[in-house]
Amino acid sequence: MDEILKNALNKGVPVDTPILIDINEFLTLFEKEELIKEYRESISDTVSQISNIIEMYSGTFMIPTYATLATEDNQTRVLRFSGSCYYLSMAYILQGKNCDEIFAANQAEKMYEMLKKKFMTIKTPEELKENFPILYELYLDRLEGDKCLIELEKLVNNPNVPLELKLKNTSKITNNFKKYYSNFDLKMETEFSKNFTFSRYLARIIKALEKLFLNAEEIIDIYYNHILDINSFTEEESDKLNLYIAAKYIEEIEKPETKDKQRYLFYLTNYFKENVEMQITRVKIKLKERKVTPITLYQKYKDLLLKNPDLLAVNFSYDDFQDMSREEIEDFVGAYLSELHANWELLPSDDISMDRKIRSIVKRKAKNMTEEERKQKEERLLNLYIEKKTFFDGTDPYFRIKGKQTFDGYIGYIYSNSLVVLERYYKDVEETKLIENEAIYILRMQDFYELSKHSKIYLMASPLCKRVYHRGQWQERVLNYIRKDIALNPAKDTQKLILEKKVQVEEKKL
Repeated sequence: MDEILKNALNKGVPVDTPILIDINEFLTLFEKEELIKEYRESISDTVSQISNIIEMYSGTFMIPTYATLATEDNQTRVLRFSGSCYYLSMAYILQGKNCDEIFAANQAEKMYEMLKKKFMTIKTPEELKENFPILYELYLDRLEGDKCLIELEKLVNNPNVPLELKLKNTSKITNNFKKYYSNFDLKMETEFSKNFTFSRYLARIIKALEKLFLNAEEIIDIYYNHILDINSFTEEESDKLNLYIAAKYIEEIEKPETKDKQRYLFYLTNYFKENVEMQITRVKIKLKERKVTPITLYQKYKDLLLKNPDLLAVNFSYDDFQDMSREEIEDFVGAYLSELHANWELLPSDDISMDRKIRSIVKRKAKNMTEEERKQKEERLLNLYIEKKTFFDGTDPYFRIKGKQTFDGYIGYIYSNSLVVLERYYKDVEETKLIENEAIYILRMQDFYELSKHSKIYLMASPLCKRVYHRGQWQERVLNYIRKDIALNPAKDTQKLILEKKVQVEEKKL
């Protein structure tokens, strides 16, 4: 597999995160003849096996149409022809008037019977074009093939043509058909061409569709065993490729029916760490008639985090999975996520989530600001919020506490070494504005317990509080504190906080 494509597919933790890719969209994105050629060569074996099942040459554009992202046993992600979306490919082939109700039947035999009835009403090529435009293209493709076969027969039967030329042309045409239909029978297909009628063509299509539906399991198995092997990407195209794959992940997370959105987020967290922080804005692609850049995609990413407070911006790019099996990686990630979500959240029972609070704040209009100034400020503050959230979500705190009353706007991240890190996200409830330049406060659990008896000003002014400002490598400075072995277990101090009702406990439900 192309190293550039391999790198694009394999960002993030190597867990199963299937995405559906429209091959035509994927290849035309780069406008390269080499890619189109390689794709057609790559699909020849797949199309040939399926053509043999349906007992006719199906055309390269008819099947397959989609590919899915699959994780191999060696943790490498590859593009496979889309067995999991077989019926979606069928829907593409049969797109046309009133076909939605056919696929809504959800049963192969029933769908075939409905299609058969629909075909019985078609009498002309024009009606085929109107009802099934893709099959109409296949019809035109067959007409061109018929011309070649009839011309070949004339040449073979001409006594004035040298035998060598007859054999050369016969071999050329036969091999072209056999490339996509290995059971191709020259004599049978020539007879079909000589006696070709539109009704005979439709009868053959109906028979082929029956075999497509009724042999779905065997055909899906063929899809699963074929990897899409294309190798013509250049370094100049790598940014486009990375952007396209990230855009497909965003699409998947945005679907209401998508499960395990958290797993899809691993790829995006990695992508945006590499791209937005380096401000790669020149690259752009066009998807569904819309321009996409890393920055416009990043805005969608931020919206996803804001609208889905339970999603964590965890980055596994620094973890080494090289010596782990696929099952071990799955177990590790599953346990890690369960641990994150099962941590005790010490939250006031009457409070709302921090993320929802942030969203409500940024929607408020600032006084004495133009609309443009307000948007710029909101963008700056939201970026800082996302930066904070991404960082702290990835540090695996033992639990979190959310401030109230004079501490409203703060979240305390408490770690297994009994260290408390206080990060302020917005001003208190009386003046809900996002915080821009407030310091991060770091102190030991036992000191936090004692100091929390006093006012916020008393706690912040204490020499027991270490301060880190949001400047330069602030994340690294915070991590240096978190990594210190201050204590082995914070359970005793945690229990003390709970028993004296300084915080209220709300367990996170999975």
